[in-house]
Amino acid sequence: MEEEDFMWTSIFVAATKGQAEKICERLEAEGILTDRKSIDASRKANFEIRVLASEVEEARDIVCNMPNL
Repeated sequence: MEEEDFMWTSIFVAATKGQAEKICERLEAEGILTDRKSIDASRKANFEIRVLASEVEEARDIVCNMPNL
């Protein structure tokens, strides 16, 4: 594996903490490591969801096919 495969890459910005948790739970159920952080801590909104660079394509496919986002 290349070094950049271990870098985190943003794949989605969730509007709420609940939405971010739902997405991360789905990705993790598929075996994809996730990381999330609040972009706007003062409002507790807008959570960036990141995955390893080597899993970006698979993660985006999963998120794009999730209903009710």
